[in-house]
Amino acid sequence: MKLYIRMVLYALSAGAAGAGFASFDAEARTLTVNLDDLGVILSGAVVYLGTFGWSRVEKKRGGET
Repeated sequence: MKLYIRMVLYALSAGAAGAGFASFDAEARTLTVNLDDLGVILSGAVVYLGTFGWSRVEKKRGGET
């Protein structure tokens, strides 16, 4: 499971760099992320995961999702 999480993080960081949310400095070998953009991305991810988690809880209780 940890391998899958790490591979997803690699893909997300590459996507963020490609979309302009982050920049990679090859000489210093660092990835710099704009915190304003990161906040927007993380808040969207939290809402998405929260609604997904809530639907799983409701489904387990016998409700419809």
